[in-house]
Amino acid sequence: MDLEAAIAHCLSQPHVTEEPPFGPEVLVYKVGGKMFFALTPQTRNNPGRFRSTPL
Repeated sequence: MDLEAAIAHCLSQPHVTEEPPFGPEVLVYKVGGKMFFALTPQTRNNPGRFRSTPL
C-alpha cells in the first residue's frame, strides 16, 4: 500500500479525523479520539502499520 492509498483508506472509514498533534510533519488518524494510524517522516516511505482491536 502506498502513501496515498493508506491516507485514502484511513479517511474513507467512518468517524475518522486527521490531526497533527505532534507538529506539522506527523499526521495522526483517530476514531473516537483514539489513534489508529500515524505517518511520520520516517514512515512515509513505508506506511503499513495500523493499530486495531477485534470487533
